[in-house]
Amino acid sequence: MSAQVYPVFLRLEGRRVALIGGGRVAAGKLPGLLDAGARVTVVAPAILGELERPGVALVRRPFAPEDLDGASFVVAAAPPEVNRAVAAAAEERGLFVNAVDDAASASALLGGVVRRGGVTVAVSTGSSRCCQRTSAPGSSWASGCARDGRSGVSRWGSGARSCCAPCRTSTPRRRLR
Repeated sequence: MSAQVYPVFLRLEGRRVALIGGGRVAAGKLPGLLDAGARVTVVAPAILGELERPGVALVRRPFAPEDLDGASFVVAAAPPEVNRAVAAAAEERGLFVNAVDDAASASALLGGVVRRGGVTVAVSTGSSRCCQRTSAPGSSWASGCARDGRSGVSRWGSGARSCCAPCRTSTPRRRLR
């Protein structure tokens, strides 16, 4: 992927989103989708109880390409082999898919987000694996966002091209909570 990513914010209210995967990673994506007003369908053979919410459709079986029919957006939060199948089915249907922790299978990348004072800021490393800079509010970039919505991101951005030391290695991505 040599082209730059195109930043975008999606209006998902009333739109169907297919969330493929029923584990902790999928459970972490669900609140944001629901906050955006998406109509979410979760598809996985096993689904954690925390994904069982009013208005969320649950389909307890392995992924099938037809699960994407009628969806506006897709989140693949399953093992890599399933994410690859989801990405292929999404591509056939002209859908963007966020394949969590699987940038090679993703056509949509989700950034780290901070919402303050009516302002939403999202940052992406463009699929590099820099966990320190984009993973969580309170990380290095988020601390540059003032409470009043004014940004210190330009100051932070001066070092944005150099990845953090942990990410220069082949260690797996850490999750910051």
